Amino acid sequence: LLYTIKFEAMNDSTNSTLILPATILRPTISCTVAAIGTFTNTLSLSYFVQHRFEKRDLDILLYLLNFFDLIVCVSASAVQIFYQLTLRFTDVLPLETMLDISRDLFTAGIQCAGFTTMMLSVTRLMVMCMPFRKLRVLPIKIIMALYVLFMVVSSAYVHAHYYGHRMKVRMDINKEENYAGIIEINRFNLTMDLINLATIISVVFIANVISVILLAVKNQHTFRGDHTFRHAAITVLILSLLFMSLYTAFIHRLLICLTAEHRCDPKGIIAWLAQWVALPLNSTLNPMIYFLRAENMRQYLREKFCGQCLREKCCGGLERASRTW
Repeated sequence: LLYTIKFEAMNDSTNSTLILPATILRPTISCTVAAIGTFTNTLSLSYFVQHRFEKRDLDILLYLLNFFDLIVCVSASAVQIFYQLTLRFTDVLPLETMLDISRDLFTAGIQCAGFTTMMLSVTRLMVMCMPFRKLRVLPIKIIMALYVLFMVVSSAYVHAHYYGHRMKVRMDINKEENYAGIIEINRFNLTMDLINLATIISVVFIANVISVILLAVKNQHTFRGDHTFRHAAITVLILSLLFMSLYTAFIHRLLICLTAEHRCDPKGIIAWLAQWVALPLNSTLNPMIYFLRAENMRQYLREKFCGQCLREKCCGGLERASRTW
């Protein structure tokens, strides 16, 4: 990141030959984060598919969160790759189409991953508040399906208007009017994204704060050697801080684009960090935290990667890492 900033600063002032390293470093960093996230989420998904939610019905939310995080990481890599290709091969319509599809998948993955995180936080709180009442999975599936349907409809509405205006601009039909229409539909899209993500973050914050407090209270009433509730409280706290900090950076960028358009540079270093590093990083670290904090998932890693003769050494190292966390 420091090299990227240094190259861009020097390029802006004097040396125009330094733009190539900067344009190479950005997609390299983003693709590296996304590639690691693709591996970790694929591994986590394999755990849920193999166990088929046999322990808890609400594991379906973790499965969906892994699925959407995987979409975020794969589409983030695709955006960087197709964007670099469009810079080198201009006016190639298939590349522009693939770039638009990758961006749409990335945006949908971010929105759905955030909503799934919110559902996970709310259901976790409901389980702690009503420990003797079994939550039904069907309402959760219906709510998730309705949200995905809402995303599809809103995305179709935005794209119909956006591409309609852009087609007219290319055909030289009322250019000024259609340029204004493109700006207006972009502002509408940014506003919807901002409201959606701000609501999700607020609900996640409130639900997780209450959950941590309840877990801390329950920990005070347990036997001295039992650290189950403290362990769960630390896990929820880590996940909350990670989600809040990285998603808030992206919301800050949306606010700048809506309130101060002259400061909204989609190619700037801040915009790149907020969208193409912070968001894939959240999707990358989510399964890592679960693998470090959840005993059943650590056991799956031991069975997956440790041979019989090396099992003790490998598992001992994994246990020491989890205890450190």
